[in-house]
Amino acid sequence: MINFVIKRDGNKEPFDAEKMKRAIASAAHNANFPLDKRQDLIDSLAVKVIGHFADKEEVTSLEIRDFILQELDAIAPTVSMAWRNHDNEKGR
Repeated sequence: MINFVIKRDGNKEPFDAEKMKRAIASAAHNANFPLDKRQDLIDSLAVKVIGHFADKEEVTSLEIRDFILQELDAIAPTVSMAWRNHDNEKGR
C-alpha cells in the first residue's frame, strides 16, 4: 500500500489519494471531458493507481504521474494532452 510519495525535490509526504484525484479532475476539466463521465474516470484511475502500486510503501510522484498518463493515453487522450500541456506551461 502506498504510504508515502517522494516529490521531485526529494521531500517525502504522506500519500493523498484526494490530491491525486484533484489533479486528474483538473486535467479532465481543462480538456472539457464530459462532466457526466468525469467522476467515473477519476475514480477508476484512482483505483488503478492504488492497485498498481499496492506492493510499494513509497512511490515517486513521477511514477504516479507516468502511470496516470499512460492510462489516460489509452482511455482519455484529450485529458492526458491537457495534463501534459499544463506540465509544459509549468516548466516540468
